Amino acid sequence: MYSDTVLSIFIYLINSLLGGWYIQKILRPKYKKEIVVIGCMILYFVVQYVTSEIFGSVYPLNVAGNMIISFFTFFILGSLFFHGNLTIKLFVSFSFVAGVEIVKFISSALSFVLIGFVTKISLWVTNGIIEQSTEIINVSTTIVLIVCILIQSIILFLYLLIIVRQRVECESNYSLHESLFLILPSFTVLCTAILLRMVVISIENGISILIYDKITATRFWIPFINLLLLGIVLSSVYLFQKMLQRNEEEKKRLLLENQVIQIQQEIVELQDIYSDMRSLRHDLRGHLANISALVKENSTNSYVLPEYIEKMEETIERLDFPHQTGNPITDVIIWRKIQEAEKKGVSLQIDFRFPNGQKIDAYDIGIILNNTLTNAIEACSVSKNGIVLRSYMKGNLFFIEVENDFDGEIIWNEKTGLPISNKENQNAHGVGLSSVRRCAQKYNGDIDINISNINDKKIFQLTVMMCGKNFTPENQ
Repeated sequence: MYSDTVLSIFIYLINSLLGGWYIQKILRPKYKKEIVVIGCMILYFVVQYVTSEIFGSVYPLNVAGNMIISFFTFFILGSLFFHGNLTIKLFVSFSFVAGVEIVKFISSALSFVLIGFVTKISLWVTNGIIEQSTEIINVSTTIVLIVCILIQSIILFLYLLIIVRQRVECESNYSLHESLFLILPSFTVLCTAILLRMVVISIENGISILIYDKITATRFWIPFINLLLLGIVLSSVYLFQKMLQRNEEEKKRLLLENQVIQIQQEIVELQDIYSDMRSLRHDLRGHLANISALVKENSTNSYVLPEYIEKMEETIERLDFPHQTGNPITDVIIWRKIQEAEKKGVSLQIDFRFPNGQKIDAYDIGIILNNTLTNAIEACSVSKNGIVLRSYMKGNLFFIEVENDFDGEIIWNEKTGLPISNKENQNAHGVGLSSVRRCAQKYNGDIDINISNINDKKIFQLTVMMCGKNFTPENQ
């Protein structure tokens, strides 16, 4: 009886150590890591001991009751002491408790077989002398149980280690189908463990009988099935990570598509400008001939020539951009965004100069301007508030600032630190600003977002920093 209690405490201790190690590897502690982990181990150990050894000896709980208490204890500890979204906290709790219970089955089946084998050997060695065989059997049984506990601990550790190595992100915002895909397998395995525990032990004439005694084949099939159940949880985590990687690749594909569309739009604009220039060049030949004829005629109508020249200037102004930034690509983009903003009744103030001589690719700045101004115009399309675009240099650092008013609330992606778009295409969330950040990081820079409240107006300010002079951008 004493040895059984010691072995049970040993099991509780191992479960607590592995549980504390597992939860801190996936979730992020709210407080000092060492204190949180040690505190969780102690609390989980105390709950196991009190539930099974103290409370359980007076009011025995059924199998489901013990597992439910274990699950909620682990979940509450994770919620109190660790950061992370609900999906991951549920997964950590279900996967750990399911792993503990499934590994117990494997260990118990192994111990049953080994104890039976040791008992037969002991009876054979002592020639059936009860006193000697009983003593040898007790010692051998204790050793077998200790070995099985160690094997149980190793299997549980390997199971948890494989999950940890998958690096499940604890603060990402998962969709409903992603959450169900991650949680349901471990929840199902836990429910299966409860059912197996009920099946393994049956009561006949007031005596507990193991299914291993009644059906010999279960000594192999039950451990084998439990190994498959562990494999189901591990496979679901692996497939979940693959699904997230596929979604990430889809976002990158959308990002590249977005950039290609931007380039195509700019090419179309440049083609239109080139077509207008050819037309203007053809028209200018005729205009020059007409002016020459007017001068030769020395017409008495002195107002004819100035009026004719004024109309020529109007024709030329069609190709003149309202803002000269110092680069034709950014001229085209800003011109197009001004037209887009005017259609939606949004004012756009421009104070932008291209950083010539700073070795920053116009293509990258074009991506930044296109995405930031597009987002700003969308944010102002309801409130009709204004947008301010400015740029400036500080040493070798080039800064682009886009500022706009907005209504409503901003939802943040905890993983990227970027606002989540409210576009209908959920896969396109964050693609624009992710593209801007990617361009900035290409030049050892980054983006900064500041939300302020001025005169009862919410102001969204995005600052993009890029390192310029004598810097060679990485190939990305």
